This record gives sequence, structure tokens and C-alpha cells, in this order.
Amino acid sequence: MIDVAIQQMRIGAMLLIVLYHSVCYYGVWTGLFHHARQFESIFYWKQLSNLALTVFVFITGLLYAKLYFTKEKYRNRPKMLKDKALRLLVPYSLWAVVGLLLFPSGHILKEFYCGVQHLWFLLMLMVIFAIVIVSGKWAMNFKALIGGLIFFLISYAFIGEYGTRWPNVAAWTFAVRYMPAFICGMLTVRLGIAEKMKHRPVWMQLLTLAAFAFLAFFIGRMPSLPLYRLYVNLPVYCLFICFYVLLSAIHCRWAAASPTRLTVTAWEYISSTTY
Repeated sequence: MIDVAIQQMRIGAMLLIVLYHSVCYYGVWTGLFHHARQFESIFYWKQLSNLALTVFVFITGLLYAKLYFTKEKYRNRPKMLKDKALRLLVPYSLWAVVGLLLFPSGHILKEFYCGVQHLWFLLMLMVIFAIVIVSGKWAMNFKALIGGLIFFLISYAFIGEYGTRWPNVAAWTFAVRYMPAFICGMLTVRLGIAEKMKHRPVWMQLLTLAAFAFLAFFIGRMPSLPLYRLYVNLPVYCLFICFYVLLSAIHCRWAAASPTRLTVTAWEYISSTTY
């Protein structure tokens, strides 16, 4: 059964990415904004882009866990590693060469291994999948997931505070940053949060969603808080989980109320492709 809630979140994240790249300083709508004002507001637009990227990683972890538990996929670790390398590293290599040819730099090898322009996202996903694959069955253990979440939150806070002297090969610092979102997606499935919460009243779910949204906004605006980087993203991950649960609940009730619909929605069209 297609998870419509995932498709809805994916479409929302795609729209945010397109919006950011349309209004940023190299976007197609730059002529509509005053130059100084555009640079002043670019930080907020970039935050929307970072939010969308985090949604994509959260969905990736959620799908990985769903397919692992429900369809028993990803049990063959060597095959999975090979498949992910073909799907991520081969497209990256091809488009990275194109990018370097079109926009040459003085550090071609360094840029290729660390991530060419926006293609670093593919390298980062490969590192995340490699960590999960090497972890084996431990990656699906609840205690191991909690331990991994704490470890990567601390690592991200440390790197953000003190930096690192190691080169960012394969965008590993981004993998450290986004790995907690992947783990939270796995935990959502591992704990069956959607199944446990979707039968609660919608108003209660909306109230929980609003509470985490307020908490995420409040903490995000207070970088002077002690150990800020350690927990700044936790409300955001909880917000994604609540949003996914809410969309799942709404879809279940909508499907039960109108089982025969003649219209085809955008996310149903996109979901016709296999994961």
C-alpha cells in the first residue's frame, strides 16, 4: 500500500527547494527583489531549504525502515551497498564531471571528492546508507538507534562549535548533521508511532504539532542558549513525526469516508513510481 503521507511530505519539501532556488541570489526571480533586501533575507530562505533537505533525509530513513520490516528488503548487505552505490555514486560522478567542466575551479580533485556544488547531497546520502549497512542488524535495535541519535547529535554540536581539521571527503560533516533525521525516521517505524497515534482526535494532533512548531521556532531564535547545537534540531524532528502522523490519520479517515474517488491527486500520481 502506498504511503500517501510520505508523498505529501515529499512534494512539500520539493516545493520549498524550488522556491529557495528561485529567489536566492542566483535564482530566476532575482529581478523581482531589491538587491540589498534579497541578501538580507537569504538566511531565512536558506533555512527553508535546510528544512526541506531534513525532510528528505527523514523520509529516506522512514522508507528504509518500512521496507526493511514490512517487505524484508535490505537484508542482503553487500547487494544493498552495491545498489546504493550504483544509484547514488554513478549519477554523482557523471554530473560532477559535467559541473566541473562547465564551472572549473582550481581544486578539481578536492571538489570532486568533497562534493561538487549541490551534488554533495548524493555523497552525504551514500555515507549515511554506508553507516546503516555496516551496522547491520544493530541499526534496527531500539537501544542502538537511541545511542546513534545521541552520538550524532553530540558530534554535530562538537563540529559546529570547534570545527574540524579533516577534509570534508564525501560530505561526511553533512552526514553527521543529517544522520539524526534519518534515525528519527527509522524510529518512527520501529516504534509504530503512526499506528499508535493516528486514532487520536485531529485537534489533539494539531495541538501537538503547533507545540513542537513553537518550540522549534523559539529555540531556533535563541542561539545563546547553553549547548544550543546539541538540541536545536530535536523539536524539528518531533515536528516531522507529528506531521507525518497527522497526514496519515487524515488520509485514513478520508479514504474511509470516500473509498471511490474519480479524481487523481498530485501525490497519487507521483507515488505511481516505485521506491
